[in-house]
Amino acid sequence: AFIRKHRLIGAEQPIRVGFSGGADSTALTLLLNDAFPHVEAVHLNHHLRGDDAAADAAWCAEFCRQRGIAYTVADLDVTADRRPGEGIEEAGRRLRLDYWRQTTDRASVVALGHHADDCIEDLLLRLARGAGAGGLASMRPTRDLGGVRVVRPLLDVRRTDVEHFLREHGIEDWRRDASNDDATFRRNAVRHQWLPLMLQTVGHDTGLLRSLEALRDDADCLHDIACRSVHAVESV
Repeated sequence: AFIRKHRLIGAEQPIRVGFSGGADSTALTLLLNDAFPHVEAVHLNHHLRGDDAAADAAWCAEFCRQRGIAYTVADLDVTADRRPGEGIEEAGRRLRLDYWRQTTDRASVVALGHHADDCIEDLLLRLARGAGAGGLASMRPTRDLGGVRVVRPLLDVRRTDVEHFLREHGIEDWRRDASNDDATFRRNAVRHQWLPLMLQTVGHDTGLLRSLEALRDDADCLHDIACRSVHAVESV
């Protein structure tokens, strides 16, 4: 329903799914493979966690083999390819985007498993940096990133619902990245420290999702006004 509402994917369009083996990307791979005919799961090995990273790639390969899903693994050496002053997370994002740009044709879409909880974490991080409406609402259902069309079909779904869906389908052994528990990374600190404190204080986080929806509407409106203004000036 979310895909139809936002017109994310055409019926015969090739889909490349970013498949880490985590709960969100595993659920997304299953859902898209059931609904569309041309799905390729792409596992990007960042070589940051030694044997655990190799085990993730092997699990993903076997998962896809059992279900007849096309599978590709690509190696990204984040440590070796970091730029001076660039953090691990920033380098990883840059290398992933470079890979998608270099290997994805314009007829295809790249599907990522970001969900509603990711949106909340992203909102708080960007708010702390002082972003405006466009920046705060940057995780959108679809975006063009350097010529690659990226879609996020799970943005309305909570993390707990993703995990419940997998268990309903008999999947309990999805990959769990131990580094996600390391609160020295800002996003992990938001997930494990900021949000639990907010839930303890306020009792819910649904207000953040409502605010995010309003910010997306504001950002879209401002974008449309700016585009019309530029067009009017260019037409003079």
